Amino acid sequence: MILFVFLISVFETTILIRSNYNGLPISIVISYFINIVLFSSLYFLSLIVGVKFIVFNIVVLLGLLLLAILYRKRILPFLGGLKNIKVSKIRLFFILAFIWIFSIKFISASQLWGGWDAWSIWTMHAKFLFYDNFYSKYLTVYAGTPHSDYPLMLPGIIAYFWKCIGEINAFIPFIIAYLNNFFLVLGCGFLIYKKHGNIIGLFTIVILTWTSFIYPYSASQYSDTLLAVFIMLPFLNLANRNKNNSNVITCINGFVVASAGWIKNEGIVFFIVYTLFFLFSQSERGKSKGYYFLGAIFPLLIIVITKSILPSNDLVNIDRSFITLWRDVTDVNRYLLIFKEMVIILIKEPFLVFIISFAVIFNLKYFLSREFFIVSTLMVIYFGVYLITPHDLKWHLSTSLNRLLHQVSPLILISSLYSLKKIPLFTDRCN
Repeated sequence: MILFVFLISVFETTILIRSNYNGLPISIVISYFINIVLFSSLYFLSLIVGVKFIVFNIVVLLGLLLLAILYRKRILPFLGGLKNIKVSKIRLFFILAFIWIFSIKFISASQLWGGWDAWSIWTMHAKFLFYDNFYSKYLTVYAGTPHSDYPLMLPGIIAYFWKCIGEINAFIPFIIAYLNNFFLVLGCGFLIYKKHGNIIGLFTIVILTWTSFIYPYSASQYSDTLLAVFIMLPFLNLANRNKNNSNVITCINGFVVASAGWIKNEGIVFFIVYTLFFLFSQSERGKSKGYYFLGAIFPLLIIVITKSILPSNDLVNIDRSFITLWRDVTDVNRYLLIFKEMVIILIKEPFLVFIISFAVIFNLKYFLSREFFIVSTLMVIYFGVYLITPHDLKWHLSTSLNRLLHQVSPLILISSLYSLKKIPLFTDRCN
C-alpha cells in the first residue's frame, strides 16, 4: 500500500502541470522525474531528522490529500475525461511494439545488480540509506572510500522503494533503471514528434531504442542515464514554454536544473553552466530569473546539506602543489592524449556524428544554439578536469569519458533533430 503513495503523487503532479505542456505523455514524463527528486530528497531528510518511515509516508499522503482537496476542480474533470481518451489501432500497435522491443533490448543488456559501479557505488549507497542509523555506518565504515561524496538521488529513491517493500533486492534498481530509460526515450520522442510530426518522432524513438546512445549504460543501472535525463529536461520544458505558462515552466526548469546536482557532481557543473547562460540570456526577463531561482531553492538546499555531511570529493581532497598543477597544465602530451581519447569516443558513435553533421549541413545556426554552447562548455570544463586530475590520466579517461558523452548525447540528438526546421520533410506535420 505504501508503494502507491509515489504513484498517487505522480498522478496528482501530472494533473497539476498538464495545462503547461503540449500533451499528456510529456506531462507524465516531467511529473515522474519531479517526484523522483522529491521522494529521494524528502526520504533523505527524514533520515536526518529521524522520522519513522511509516510516519514519513503518512505525512506525504496527508499532503497529497490536501492538494487533492485544494485542486479538486482540476482533478475531477481530468478523471471524468479519462474515459474519452481514444487511441487509434495503428497508434496502439506502435506503442505496444515499442514497449516490447524496448523491454527486450533493455532486459538483454541487463545483469543482476547492474554493472560494477552500480553495485559498488549506487546500490551500495542505497543499502546504507535503507537503514535508519545510516549516518554512523556511512560516515565511519564507508567514509574515505572512493565516491563516498557522491550525491544521493538514485540511492535515495532505490532505498525508498526498498523500504516500501520491506527488503533489499535486485528488482527495485532494475525497474528504476528501466523506467528512467523508458521515460528518457519517450520524452525525446514526443518532443521531436510535437515539432516535426510522426515520422521524425518515431525515427527518434527508433534511434534511442536500437543504437548505443543509451545502452549499455542505462541497463548497467548507473546514474549517468538519470543525469542525461535532467540535462535534457530543461530543453524539453523550453520547447513547451509560451507566454501563458512562461513563469511556471521557468520555475520548473530551475527545479530540474538544480536537481541535476543531486544526481552526480557533474550535475553541479551543469547547473552552474546552464544558470550562467540563463542569467546572461537577453531573452530572459528579470521576473523570469526570479522564478528560476525560486524553483532551484529546494534542490540546492538538499545539495548543501548533503555536501556538508559527506566527505569531500576525491578530486579536490588531495593536496597538490602549484608546481605539480603547472606541470600538468603545460604538458603537451596530456592535451594530445585527452584529445585523442575524445576523438576515439566519437568514432565509436558514428551515428551521433552523422546526426550532428546532418543538422549542421541544413542549419548552420545550430552552432549558435543554446544547446550546442552548453554542451561545448561542459566538454571544455571536463577537458580541464582531466588535465589536472590527480589520478592516472589514462585510467581516468578510460573509466569516465564514455559516460560523459552518454550524459549529453540525448540532448545532442534531440537538439540536432529539433534544429531541422528549414526542410519541408521536417516541418510538415504528419497526423
